[in-house]
Amino acid sequence: YRWSKKLEEFNSSPKISNKVNGSYREDIPRQGSGLKKFDRYLKLQNPNQISFLSGEKIDDDNLSRDHVIPWSYLYSDDIWNIVYVTKKENSSKSNKIPTEEMIRKLEKRNIELFHIMKKEGIKGSIIKELEFSIKNNYVEKHWNGCR
Repeated sequence: YRWSKKLEEFNSSPKISNKVNGSYREDIPRQGSGLKKFDRYLKLQNPNQISFLSGEKIDDDNLSRDHVIPWSYLYSDDIWNIVYVTKKENSSKSNKIPTEEMIRKLEKRNIELFHIMKKEGIKGSIIKELEFSIKNNYVEKHWNGCR
């Protein structure tokens, strides 16, 4: 348990110490509409709101934000794992683990988003988190961890 607490200082493996300690609960609340806070950044790379899964343009009333690696595996909302999808795609996807193709697409999206954010002069924790996730290969590591 102490080792997992120490590791959390160096990476963002969410709530791992709670899982090890046994205080992990299945009823951890989700952010839901709290994912809208990522729109400012997602729209930089995807201004036309194109679905990450289907490639179709999404109308505002059908727009949903999705965790590519399911939230139930990470219990964390991170820019490097959030994309636009349709509401139907989001609800039908459930907790399915993404394919390797989706993982590679997310990695590419993250690099593009990082470069756009840097070019736009965006500062703060959100770009640092994105850069850290790219440098530390978070998408691949978390995908392998949940498989």
